[in-house]
Amino acid sequence: KVLNLTNQTFLAAGGLHGLSVQSTVLNTVLTLEDKTVVYAKPFSVRATLKDGHGAILVLKDVSFLIDGNVIGTATTNVGGVATLSVPTPSLYGVGTHTLSCSFAGDAHYYASVGTSTLTVTPTNTKITLNSATGKPGNTRTFSVKLTRTSDGGAVAGATITFRIDGNVIGMSNTDGLGKANFSYIIDEVYTVGTHTVTADFGGDGNDIGSLAKSTLTIQQATSKIRSLKLSAAKGATVTLTAILTRTTDNGAVANRKVRFQIDGADVGSGTTDANGNATLSYSIPNDNMFVGNHTITVLFDGDNFYTTSTGGSLLTVR
Repeated sequence: KVLNLTNQTFLAAGGLHGLSVQSTVLNTVLTLEDKTVVYAKPFSVRATLKDGHGAILVLKDVSFLIDGNVIGTATTNVGGVATLSVPTPSLYGVGTHTLSCSFAGDAHYYASVGTSTLTVTPTNTKITLNSATGKPGNTRTFSVKLTRTSDGGAVAGATITFRIDGNVIGMSNTDGLGKANFSYIIDEVYTVGTHTVTADFGGDGNDIGSLAKSTLTIQQATSKIRSLKLSAAKGATVTLTAILTRTTDNGAVANRKVRFQIDGADVGSGTTDANGNATLSYSIPNDNMFVGNHTITVLFDGDNFYTTSTGGSLLTVR
């Protein structure tokens, strides 16, 4: 134990005596534990300060650094330990970093430093994805949110790949809130029924990839068919035209068989083209009995994607 006295006077036998004692400055030892943490997860660093004889030192300020940059200061407690919660842990990417601390010293203790290693490992991520229901022609938006499990923070700038039944339908990048959207127009690639939708993040240097699953339920859409009004002389050949569309977006329904009738009797059929148009060449009987108005009926018998529909117009024969 060191007694720190300087130029003190004592009363002893025979009178007053002067005693001069040299003040001693002690060495210090600062130890810092190695640390392994998950990326972006809050963590603390601890250092222990003792003098050269192993005695703990209390109420001493210790500065902490990562990669040479000061991150804060903490004061040693009754156990000689200084603890600092690291601000903004997401600043330190996956890999190895230099962790250090320093005690500046004072009138009684020399300065000291401690070093160790900070190892940052990748964090798991979590992705959410909504389900959707619609019909051919409908547009449905799939929305995701990508977050880190370590701190719940958003993962920005990540590429999300969207798939239906394993087939890529598009990609989108997350914004600053970790959100991304992809709008999909339901077509005839996938049959009526329930299909698996996935949103996949492949991971990056700091974040481990993740996958979310949901469903797209495709329902049968309503079809609409109409025919064009015609006027011609008896004995003429005319083109009967039907136009087949879906009510969801008024889009054309292609490659479907349409039946044509005149006054309820079948006269032939045609197949819709890319514009939904089906035509049939029809020869008007050269008979005075046929002069007048006649009903043109067009019929689509429906299928897995679209309901049946019927339309009509007039054929006026002169």
